[in-house]
Amino acid sequence: EIVKKECPDIPMICLPKNAHFAVDYLTDSPYDMVSIDPTLDLGEVHRKMTAVGKGVQGNMAPTALYAPKEKVSETVKETLEEAFGDGSVLPKRYIFNLGSGMNPDMDPENLGAIVEAVHDFGKK
Repeated sequence: EIVKKECPDIPMICLPKNAHFAVDYLTDSPYDMVSIDPTLDLGEVHRKMTAVGKGVQGNMAPTALYAPKEKVSETVKETLEEAFGDGSVLPKRYIFNLGSGMNPDMDPENLGAIVEAVHDFGKK
């Protein structure tokens, strides 16, 4: 609350790591965005947060980057469709990202496949 009071125009993001029970409490928090990991239901959390004017960041498992590029693209598509439908209406207040970043041994080409798949979802 102190940061929000001093810097009201700077968006704040919270990651309730290992605290899934906290998601409901975060609807009434000073945070603007909630970053979620792959164990949470993206669509459900997004609906809860946008209902109170907050956004969501997340939540693909970074281990998906160990799969072949085609499977990575398919996983992104499935994740987004499960949460938001066929892509004909794009979600508001949403940032796609990996649940916890990349490991050094992951193929950077697969990250490119993620970006392409997210953009393709938005072109429907």
